[in-house]
Amino acid sequence: MAVSPDGKIAIVTSETTNMVHWINTKAQRLFANTLVGQRPRHEEFNAGGSKLWFGSEISAAITMLNVATQQIEHVFHLQIPSVSKDLIQPVGIRLTADGSKAFIALGPANHVAVIDAQTYKVLDFVLVGRRAWHRAFDEGERHIYSTNGISGNVTIIDAASLRPLKTVKVGRFPCGLTFKPD
Repeated sequence: MAVSPDGKIAIVTSETTNMVHWINTKAQRLFANTLVGQRPRHEEFNAGGSKLWFGSEISAAITMLNVATQQIEHVFHLQIPSVSKDLIQPVGIRLTADGSKAFIALGPANHVAVIDAQTYKVLDFVLVGRRAWHRAFDEGERHIYSTNGISGNVTIIDAASLRPLKTVKVGRFPCGLTFKPD
């Protein structure tokens, strides 16, 4: 689930119907459905609230929806050399506050894709632990943290160099995470 930056729209994805459901938060009513790729997962609004990014896990696709029209604006698929296509399953997405980059967890591909959020070109693939699920930035977006469910750890990535700095053991099957400043 995601809420638009202005709080007016809530988004829910349905893994079984392959739809994005649009809810008017003031009226508390569904106002649109958008048919998308197989098993839509995590969704993320850009900072201005004009675009909605999400990954379709089984379709191995990243989709951008136009929030004003609820229509698909752009779809792209990722390919990692020497990684089977069926392992590339986009899940958690985090966009930088300035809207320049998207960091996308690729599930059993064990990588985080770094995408130029304006051109949709791949900037890099960062190798992390097994079954990359979700991301979170620290304060100032100096680092991005990747939960790695099967390996039971979190990889800390330098957001400027796009290199993993450290992996920390955290326990069984970490999924989501958030950053709380001191």
